[in-house]
Amino acid sequence: MTKQHAIQCLQMHERLIMPISILDPLSNLLNQLPTRPPRSAVTRQSWAVRWPVICHILYELDHLFHGLNPPPSDPSLGYALLQWLTQPSHTTTTD
Repeated sequence: MTKQHAIQCLQMHERLIMPISILDPLSNLLNQLPTRPPRSAVTRQSWAVRWPVICHILYELDHLFHGLNPPPSDPSLGYALLQWLTQPSHTTTTD
């Protein structure tokens, strides 16, 4: 199984809501993971939608590369990072 074959078979572009012009949508998103919780509500929402899909794709890839059929996904897969990414940003104000 090649990377391009996995991208096509697992329909990564569609599932990750990424344009076809991005050759490796999974790596592209993983390289964009924030190092602190995003302030923008749009960015938080984007990750809230994409992160569970990323986790499920990685889960599927792990099983496929080991020659196993993936069992049903655990709904809590990736929950800790999703919770951290979507926590409200704390802003400080000065008087």
